[in-house]
Amino acid sequence: MTKEKKAVYFKSQRQLKVFITMLSPKIHNENLQDNYSVDLYAGTLNINSGASQKSIEGLLSFASRYNEKRQYMFASNVLGKYIPAEPRRIEAAQLALISDLNLHNETTTVVGFAESACGLGEAMFHKIIDANACLKDKAAYIHTTRQHLPTDEVLIEFKEPHSHAADQVLLKPKSQDISSIMQESTCLVVVEDEITTGNTLRNFLSEYFEHHKNVKRLVILTYVDWRTDTQRINLSCDFPHLQVQTQCLLSGNISFDVKKENKVYEKPENKVNTSQPHYAQYGAKFGKLYSDESLEKSIAEIKANTKDFSQPMTIAGTSEFTYWAQRIASAVADLGGDVRVLSTTRAPLQVGNDILSKMTFQSHYGDGEEHFLYNLQTDRKLFICYENQSQADVHASLLVSLDAFGLVKGE
Repeated sequence: MTKEKKAVYFKSQRQLKVFITMLSPKIHNENLQDNYSVDLYAGTLNINSGASQKSIEGLLSFASRYNEKRQYMFASNVLGKYIPAEPRRIEAAQLALISDLNLHNETTTVVGFAESACGLGEAMFHKIIDANACLKDKAAYIHTTRQHLPTDEVLIEFKEPHSHAADQVLLKPKSQDISSIMQESTCLVVVEDEITTGNTLRNFLSEYFEHHKNVKRLVILTYVDWRTDTQRINLSCDFPHLQVQTQCLLSGNISFDVKKENKVYEKPENKVNTSQPHYAQYGAKFGKLYSDESLEKSIAEIKANTKDFSQPMTIAGTSEFTYWAQRIASAVADLGGDVRVLSTTRAPLQVGNDILSKMTFQSHYGDGEEHFLYNLQTDRKLFICYENQSQADVHASLLVSLDAFGLVKGE
């Protein structure tokens, strides 16, 4: 059984505000920790941020990749992806990220980056609209994706050079209203959980502006920003027509001292592909407007399977589909449930450091790819969220083996 790590509970709005304050960039001037380091499999990761050890470890956990280009990974404690996270802690971090953000009354597109920031981007989109009601009818959200059919129309393709799966695309929205908002937007908000060099962002923007030429203002929202001053300046020089604003909770510079050759990840040879992978043909990767979709069915299913929320539980998203899980978990927490957020992922990580356990299984998309679930707390009832019934059916035997319940959103 995995030991629960760094759980944070909020019994009142006052405690929530205290946590938001703790995550504020303003703390970087107090209890300075100029040199923070962590030993990983292939070497030592060094962080020079001016943040306290408490601030760094409150926001980040650490893991080793199978990758010579990028041997380390920052596993966010407030993302609900690799590290189980309490939903109010996730909410607090998101609110802290936009606490000083002032958006103009202008047509705006928000873009989240696959895989980790798909759900974060959608959450930030809704919070931005909640804080700027004037944007409700003139803003849209879309995320990049690796999960699409050959028949889906691709707007742009770009590379995430350090990733295990470097190719990403932005699909053409199926709604003309969303396409119009994207074309008319003068403000572009991009959302990432972490920026290291800014190369992926630059690759994306170079392609994006070939098709969307009205953007005058770029807002970058990221939990952590490790770019050097030179890398920040270079981005502005590459796109001189942009007014660039960055909001983050932690910034600084990093280095990695290689001490030995990293492990190499070997993909299994017994890939099983379906003739038609079960990629959803709707949802945020095709763009969406502000909405408040009902959670009633999923809440009722959770209630029935936890004896009226009396059993501790984990709500897990799947790959790029994570905002739904976060919303459900927040609603369950508001109803008194003891709940954590987690997600399956394509990213292969080594067990060690803050990756305490690892499950490997076939993708719910039926595309033959391996997916993983890290740090599963086996003393909690597990609910896994799917975009459609076909995806849940692919995982039928997995759900049985985990004594888990599949929550299907449906079209």
